Amino acid sequence: LLACSDDATGPAPAPQVNVIPSFLTLVLGVSRQLTVTMTDGAGQTIPNPSVAFASSDPTLVGVDASAW
Repeated sequence: LLACSDDATGPAPAPQVNVIPSFLTLVLGVSRQLTVTMTDGAGQTIPNPSVAFASSDPTLVGVDASAW
């Protein structure tokens, strides 16, 4: 994909999604809570972002929307 523009500032910065922890190993029967922070293209925190988690294989890993 190629595009041209008269805008010399270039493309807008991309928003970021951060999941904490960024890496984890689960043991059978143990659950972990994930935290998400999001920033807009200007780097400003998006308060209370709406986030949904899902498992690509629910027979191996379940996702519960409840928080502790």
